[in-house]
Amino acid sequence: MTSRVTAFDRPHRFVDEQVRGPFRSLVLDRYLRRLVRERGRYLAER
Repeated sequence: MTSRVTAFDRPHRFVDEQVRGPFRSLVLDRYLRRLVRERGRYLAER
């Protein structure tokens, strides 16, 4: 996998985009937000 940082506003935000690898053609914002939210719920239940 190869990524490139395409936006950087320290310390608030950065954007990295995969230029080579399995996620190069996807925008993962919704996916990642859902993943983090569901993972947090799962860990809170334990």
